[in-house]
Amino acid sequence: MPVRTLSGDVDPATLGRCLAHVHLLGAPQENNDVPDLALRDRDRAAEEMVRLGRAGVGAVVEMGPWDFEEHELADLLELERASGVAFIAVAGARNGQIAAPQLRDASVEELAERACREFAGETDGGIPVGALKAGTGVGEVSDLDRKLIAAIGLAHQRCGAPVLTHSEHGALAREQVEELERAGVDPGRVAIGHTDRAGSEVQLAVLGRGAYLVLDQIGKFKYLVADDYARLIAAILDVGYEDRLMLSSDFGRCSYLHAYGGSPGLDYLVREFVDEMIERGIPPAALEKMLVDNPARFLTHDGDGTGANQG
Repeated sequence: MPVRTLSGDVDPATLGRCLAHVHLLGAPQENNDVPDLALRDRDRAAEEMVRLGRAGVGAVVEMGPWDFEEHELADLLELERASGVAFIAVAGARNGQIAAPQLRDASVEELAERACREFAGETDGGIPVGALKAGTGVGEVSDLDRKLIAAIGLAHQRCGAPVLTHSEHGALAREQVEELERAGVDPGRVAIGHTDRAGSEVQLAVLGRGAYLVLDQIGKFKYLVADDYARLIAAILDVGYEDRLMLSSDFGRCSYLHAYGGSPGLDYLVREFVDEMIERGIPPAALEKMLVDNPARFLTHDGDGTGANQG
């Protein structure tokens, strides 16, 4: 099965190292007046991606959702071409608490059809997305969360695209798997994001259901440092889940990116973090699985590209 990039379907073996959750362009609609959260400079985004490609990364999953302002697939395609790094974009929303009004008002069928059309490349100048996005807020799963998840589940059934999620610090990660399964998504086609600080009970519960984890807070040193990650990854490897871990740096702020004068930059993960993990006893082969084999397997789709016409 292929992986769908902005340029079309590719053999998953061609992706190489893949960061499974990044942000390059766009501003969250609810915080678009916060300068640090506004990734609007296309030249700087290209600079960051060229640097990432030179560091040996072959692909990224760009997780900008429907309600990000100034997040255009045509601009992302330019970044893909400038850097040589393949982009897998997403269709979907973060969670109901911050969903844009047009998403709140749309029906499950309308949202599912939109996602399928985007996956099929029937919008945005024929540029396709390659994955779906769902999520929850904090406290409990809201009715609007359930509606958005139901729409993504319906779209997944029709187009066969993988589903990646947003969770607030790993809260409701288990519930996300349950809700997506109720919506018709096999847990093996789900990757839960932002679970780095969720704790081993939550992490192992999600993995035990058959879903993937994306450890995507790497490089946010205010949360976890290298020693923390070495312990976290080692504990997961010890119980045999190395086939369902993926790695990334969810840097949605200018202050994290080299091109804006920030640090540590998207290339930190492959230039420094991998070596830091090896120094702390994580097997190199396991790290390559997390960066190469697991994304290549997870990001494939089994749709025929007709999206909204499937039922």
